[in-house]
Amino acid sequence: MDKTKSWTTFKIIGVAFLAVILLTAAAMLAGFLDYQKIKNVAGIFFIESTSPKYLLEKMRLAERQDDKVRVLIVPGHEPNYGGAEYRKIKEREVNLEIANKIFDLLSEDYRFKVYRTRDNNGWSIFLKDYFDNNMDKISLWKYENLRIMKRLMSSGKISSAENPVYHNNAAMSVADRLYGINKWANENKIDIVLHVHINDVPRKNVSKPGSFSGIAIYIPEKQYSNSRASKWVANYVLQALGEDFPTSNLPQEQIGVIEDQDLIAIGRYNTLDPVSMLVEYGYIYEPSFNDPSIKQEKIDQMAKDTVNGIINALTETSTKELGVK
Repeated sequence: MDKTKSWTTFKIIGVAFLAVILLTAAAMLAGFLDYQKIKNVAGIFFIESTSPKYLLEKMRLAERQDDKVRVLIVPGHEPNYGGAEYRKIKEREVNLEIANKIFDLLSEDYRFKVYRTRDNNGWSIFLKDYFDNNMDKISLWKYENLRIMKRLMSSGKISSAENPVYHNNAAMSVADRLYGINKWANENKIDIVLHVHINDVPRKNVSKPGSFSGIAIYIPEKQYSNSRASKWVANYVLQALGEDFPTSNLPQEQIGVIEDQDLIAIGRYNTLDPVSMLVEYGYIYEPSFNDPSIKQEKIDQMAKDTVNGIINALTETSTKELGVK
């Protein structure tokens, strides 16, 4: 055999082998870096970001005053913009009334550390500062989560879920602030995020009541990392509210607790680590929000029931009754 040819063949094989090693190493490094990115983005798909067991333990620590359960209350919509309107009733204002009452009740309990995104004066200072200093980072973070979810969908590892109820799309600036709330909640180790809303339904004459009424709770779709724990808490909240208020009679909401994949508030693109719920406390044209003689009583009861539901979830030793493992 020609030694020159033999040596050339050996070099080609060696170079090819080295190239394979380098390509493999590069792929492994890319995978590792992608994993690190995912770790720093939000909840990792297929790994629970929270659980009933974790929350029960957190509550036990809080009872011993070794820790606190951290709750973020989000009155739906912007301080001066958005939400349904019916005659003189503005949803965003009613949302704030309910949220303020929940905030007050939970704040009286030493086991909880409670935050709210806005109050009667506008955005809470901590959140306004966060928006002012982090909007570029929030936008990049949102798109990184979107990229990861699209990649997992295209590979068939997660599937697109049909959402049972249509929701209006938020303006981009509003959407970015909602993602900002999610990012802030993750970074500040919030345990439960509660969005407070009242509902509405499209109809020809918006000055007249619609035909639907009742309460519904939206939670993250089952493939999201916080879905199971969110469903667990939401079931308790629905049970407590159900003692005083009917569940929605809109066909898609009659089950009471509804999974949704696209609502930013509860963690679209898997952007929320803690339990997240969006509670629709009824429809804006219902007497609870329009009759001055009962409005405050109803709002107080809604808040009380919500707080009781959260506490029941966090102090329950068996979850079998409500169908959550």
